[in-house]
Amino acid sequence: MKLHFFTLIIFIVLFSSCSVKDAEEIKYNYLTIYSDSKTGNDSLIFMKFEKEEKIKVRFRYIPSDSILQKIKTEKFNSEADLILLSNYNLLKKASQKKLFLPITSNVLKKNIDPIYRSKRNNWFGLSKTPLVIIYNKNILSKDTIKNYHELLKPKWKNKISFQEKNDQTLKCFTNNIRFLLKSEADTFLLKLERQRLLPKSGDDFKQIDRVKNVEALLSIVKLSNLARSHSNYDTKNAKNSHKVQAIFPNQRKRGCYMSISGGGIYRYARNPANAQKMLEFLSSKRAQYKYAEKRFEFPILKEVNPCFELENFRKFRGRFYKY
Repeated sequence: MKLHFFTLIIFIVLFSSCSVKDAEEIKYNYLTIYSDSKTGNDSLIFMKFEKEEKIKVRFRYIPSDSILQKIKTEKFNSEADLILLSNYNLLKKASQKKLFLPITSNVLKKNIDPIYRSKRNNWFGLSKTPLVIIYNKNILSKDTIKNYHELLKPKWKNKISFQEKNDQTLKCFTNNIRFLLKSEADTFLLKLERQRLLPKSGDDFKQIDRVKNVEALLSIVKLSNLARSHSNYDTKNAKNSHKVQAIFPNQRKRGCYMSISGGGIYRYARNPANAQKMLEFLSSKRAQYKYAEKRFEFPILKEVNPCFELENFRKFRGRFYKY
């Protein structure tokens, strides 16, 4: 009798656990996000989205240098539904590799200016940041340089630091130069290469660290990474870096170069409708502030204010180029 009673209890427990799991599956749809930015994993935004849409979000971080290759290799077997990328270089490459699905969405067209989305509407920008020249305020002044071309002056010989060859910030800068200078670009980039102090190495935070320690006098970084280092957020190399400040080049003409982050629906997404809902959500006023704040970037929507760390950098002229 006791044996039968014990068996019954086990059966009830197992049945109950299965019922709870089945109920969870019914209650939630799912959405898997692949991103090359850890800061894109904003749990507060995801929690709000999950509550509103009843769609469970799964986030997976993959480094910038391997995310596109990984997705391309996985192909039909990939779990990715939505791909969020940290810069235009990757967005453009993903589009060229035909990893994105064209989207028909009146919400996205209304929220996002055409300059910040592809012509085929297969990727959409969600935040933006300028490329700035950094200097040590204890050594130089903000009037040191007015434009990118002044980096070629003889006095900066062996005093400029650059990122490693495949760094996304450096790629963004050189691609802008090639797009704008065209036939003169190679000459400019060659002369700039001769100005560097050290072998190319590290990322933006490494360059901030070099300028902070006066190992180099100048460098070019994303403003978002400088703001992040000022806040001591998620960085090991650039703590206590407030002595490093930004110069916004080309303010008398077209403005400094801009980079954007954004995303698109994976071509073989299992849940494309859920991915579209997330993109629409991230482009909305209620989500833009938090999304951009997490990345220390400016919201793509003009009517949304930037985060506290960017308040001192609001007045500048910048332009994004689809090179």
